[in-house]
Amino acid sequence: MRMAYLFKYYAGLYDGFMKKFNLDKNDEILKSLGNVEGKKILDIGGGTGTLANLLQLKGAEVTLIDPSLQMVQKAREKNKHIRIYAKVLEELEDELQEEYFDYIIIRDALHHMRRVDEVIKLSHRYLKEKGKILIWEFNSRTLKAKTIYCFERLCFERCHFFTPESLQLLCTPYFREEELQLSYGAEMLYKGEKRGKDEVNRTY
Repeated sequence: MRMAYLFKYYAGLYDGFMKKFNLDKNDEILKSLGNVEGKKILDIGGGTGTLANLLQLKGAEVTLIDPSLQMVQKAREKNKHIRIYAKVLEELEDELQEEYFDYIIIRDALHHMRRVDEVIKLSHRYLKEKGKILIWEFNSRTLKAKTIYCFERLCFERCHFFTPESLQLLCTPYFREEELQLSYGAEMLYKGEKRGKDEVNRTY
């Protein structure tokens, strides 16, 4: 996930943009997660740290990764207690511990990632047994998602949006689906539990 233009030059406007266009659905994500006190959470593509900040304030131990230096600078300003890496997941093999996290969250970020298969595979690796992944993504079938896709392409961003079926296909080899909600306008929520290693190797 390498950000070209959009997040480098618009980091200072990002939070306002998300609120103005009603894309800041942190309450729905927090509701799906439930009680996070004492939980270890990895926020992939966590941007300016709005969600990570809320999770930390609710008692979670949060690690945020995002390749945009400008975005993570905003995240550091919000909360000094969050562990932050200005890298992509594939670059953190020496920093992250296997089977460590209770939850991994990918919010409005998967469509920016070039190696989505590797990100899902590594997410499985870094989650504890029965750990869960939560993905909040645009549903490419909606008009609003198509509009945002055009906007991001005009800002020279490489992006690939998902249908519900393509998101399921991506996650199924590594996760047992617990929830797929399509009732969030242009966005959808996928939640899955980590499959056991033997199950992954045997079936896929």
